[in-house]
Amino acid sequence: MTAALAVREPLVLAVPPSDVDRLVAAWLLAYSNARTREAYAADLAQFRRWLGDVAPDAELIAVRRPHLDTWARSLETSGLAPSSVGRKLAAVSSFFTYCVSVEVLTANPATYVRRPKVSTEGKTPGLSREEAARLLALAADAPPMDDLLVALLFVNGLRVSEACGLDVESITSESGHCVAWVKGKGGSEHRVPLPPRVCSALARVLDGRDDRTGPLLVWSRTGARLDRHQAARRVKALARKAGIDGVSVSPHVGRTTAITAALDAGVPLRDAVTFARHADPRMTLRYDRGAGVLDRHGAYAVAAHLAGAPSKRRKGAEVA
Repeated sequence: MTAALAVREPLVLAVPPSDVDRLVAAWLLAYSNARTREAYAADLAQFRRWLGDVAPDAELIAVRRPHLDTWARSLETSGLAPSSVGRKLAAVSSFFTYCVSVEVLTANPATYVRRPKVSTEGKTPGLSREEAARLLALAADAPPMDDLLVALLFVNGLRVSEACGLDVESITSESGHCVAWVKGKGGSEHRVPLPPRVCSALARVLDGRDDRTGPLLVWSRTGARLDRHQAARRVKALARKAGIDGVSVSPHVGRTTAITAALDAGVPLRDAVTFARHADPRMTLRYDRGAGVLDRHGAYAVAAHLAGAPSKRRKGAEVA
């Protein structure tokens, strides 16, 4: 055990580290999702590089709040989005929380670091109803794999990692519904019904396919599972063919478009949260690109509701 880790005795660790790097590795193993581990590792590595530049003699395990306050403000002044700054602080704070839990530290130095205020409105653009319909119509005549990818993103609102992570055996039938079992964030699993438009795209992909196991979306050149980078290129290429200009159409634009379309179609917020598979309704509302449209303003609904109410005079009241 190094002196750097001897912050509190007795030191109790599930995986006794010989240095800080092994402690970091043990922390990352607490997360089952590979993408979460990758992102958190990158954020902590960035903080360690910054710490090495501004305070070469400071050790990660001996960091105090002033270090983190200074780093957070430097991230803000660099122009990084508040949500990104908050995510990086959350990653570093998670590491120190882990250190507390294994009794390496007595307190988390990031606990009281001010987090930037994140806007309630997301920045990922969405397509209009007409643009989304045009893209889906074009995809129906595209290769089956592209058709299904676009349908899963723009109709079911799946995250690109969720769509690419689907296996053939993830598709089942339940009470007359075609259902996909989707692995979401944190390894959670969700039952997602597939509407007819998506089912028709699915049938095209499965038609003539002998194997009923393995990745549902595959890279045609190798037969390997389609990854998010390849998916992004396919979506962008289809959007260009559909004549969608002014918006860089990424897979995440599909998710934004689908959630906005659900709310525009009158889906109650409670059901829209389920559709989006969010833990917090506020996150669902961040995806609503129709929130500022005056046609949807509640004043019109109130006026129509009151206009249709029967007129009842109070007893004794006179008509002017």
